[in-house]
Amino acid sequence: MFNKTFWLGCLLALGVSGVSVAQAQDSDSFNNPTSPQEMESFVRSSLEEMVNGVKSMGKMVEQARRDEDEEKLTCLRSRLSYVRALLIVSECAMGSS
Repeated sequence: MFNKTFWLGCLLALGVSGVSVAQAQDSDSFNNPTSPQEMESFVRSSLEEMVNGVKSMGKMVEQARRDEDEEKLTCLRSRLSYVRALLIVSECAMGSS
């Protein structure tokens, strides 16, 4: 149904440390299939976290704009566009299942 590696990549794109994510989960849980309900719950929480990340990055862009920090603004805009694209793909993947 959903590839856990894909969702882990989504979380990493938002800046979540892969080490902390891996330590938070039992190492066998990545190898053993889980129930569809658990997978759906994981996907929903991941999408919610991604939406919150987009909102947070939007606030950082606004702050950089107010501070007139062009270098920071350019970097944040670039990253925000990547995260928004990832969110759109993830939402579409959730909708198609």
